[in-house]
Amino acid sequence: LYIQVPHVPYAARAEFANISDTLEPYREEWGTETYEADKRASGLYLSFDVKGDSMDDGSRGSLQDGDKVLVRELERDDWRNPLKYRDHPFWVVVFGSSVLIKQIISEDMESGTITFHSLNPSPEYCDFTLNIDDIRSLYYVIRVKPKSFAL
Repeated sequence: LYIQVPHVPYAARAEFANISDTLEPYREEWGTETYEADKRASGLYLSFDVKGDSMDDGSRGSLQDGDKVLVRELERDDWRNPLKYRDHPFWVVVFGSSVLIKQIISEDMESGTITFHSLNPSPEYCDFTLNIDDIRSLYYVIRVKPKSFAL
């Protein structure tokens, strides 16, 4: 099964975006990207480019600059339920003026916070925690298209 989804014209950065980066491009200007998929469920699917090296630890399971990711939006109503971050370790999180791709390592249902992690062990990529009220969108990564195949 192949699915064609909108390709967001700004990257899911591995580091924080510049405050001047816009998150509201005109949707009709978006291109599309095709992915192989096992199935298609209802919901919003998007494609993002991975930018930066914070999610690259040199392992085969890491994300490299230039990879593309197929993501599915997690509805806000489901954020207060336990996230299935062990099933889907990589997430695109939109908050403030940033669109980041990170690993979720924990959540605190009582305080409403999620802790995000970078795979790269370099000290500038430390873990950070966000309150869910500060998050605009959450998307879990379904498929990675390595940059060597994304041409």
